[in-house]
Amino acid sequence: MSIFFLKIIKLFFFQVRITKLKEPQNHELNFVELNIKDQFCSRRDQQNINQFLQDTAVYTSKILYFQGLKVTIALLLTNKGKGEEDIVNTGIITKNTTIVYRSLSSQMTFLIEVSKEVLDVDNLGEIYYEKIQRFLRVFFQKNLYLQTSHQYTIVLFARLFYPQFQNINDLYRKIVNSFKITYN
Repeated sequence: MSIFFLKIIKLFFFQVRITKLKEPQNHELNFVELNIKDQFCSRRDQQNINQFLQDTAVYTSKILYFQGLKVTIALLLTNKGKGEEDIVNTGIITKNTTIVYRSLSSQMTFLIEVSKEVLDVDNLGEIYYEKIQRFLRVFFQKNLYLQTSHQYTIVLFARLFYPQFQNINDLYRKIVNSFKITYN
């Protein structure tokens, strides 16, 4: 009897309701951000997805499967009326909606020049080397939070050698030992 009772409760609380909006322009979205991860999406695919989504209701975190692509809706913005935009959870995509595609898997190359200017101080008293470290730490933490799968390449290059280093391996060891890599 308890299983039957649970099935009735499940049917009661999870009913699908179809409603027709009287004024769909009140729920029109101005901006939609779509995330694509570990897939290639050409301009033609993007245009086909745009046409497919026109005049449809969407919600945040909705996963769309279209022609073999898995697309996640990340952000929905609507116009408040005074030129301000508001983040919403649901809305209708129309022909006026701006759709932006974000790739969560790309290849990035960081070029870092190793020179005496890296050890100079900026106007606020911060060493440029510390700024590089802070930028990379914040960048990698943000990508961990967003659950991206980017491929990174960090290239260190120099214009000249300093007399305190006997060869390039000493310079390499000095730089590598100064970086602390932590995974949280």
